[in-house]
Amino acid sequence: MKLNKKNIALVAFSLVISNVTFAAGWSSTAKVDRVYNRAEGHVYVDFSGNGSNPDFCGKTGFYILDKNNPSFDNIYSAILAAKYSNRSISFYLNGCTADYPKILHSMNY
Repeated sequence: MKLNKKNIALVAFSLVISNVTFAAGWSSTAKVDRVYNRAEGHVYVDFSGNGSNPDFCGKTGFYILDKNNPSFDNIYSAILAAKYSNRSISFYLNGCTADYPKILHSMNY
């Protein structure tokens, strides 16, 4: 197969798109340090683990539980349970809210 500039450009474009499409992922497993409830309804979570940022959001330091997440109540309960029982938790992060990584799911340990 002969590679020309058009084929190389197509392969490069495909690699870039695949990285953007599959950027979401699980955070490390760690303990919740702080829970910050904001007036707009979002919950900011300060996490003792390595700061995962799979979607390259502009800010780090917190993960955000978006008030519009259909599982908001369940995830918020899991966050509080982890915080006050001093247990570990991890988050599946997908996208950004307020320029921070957005929590989509959680898993308690």
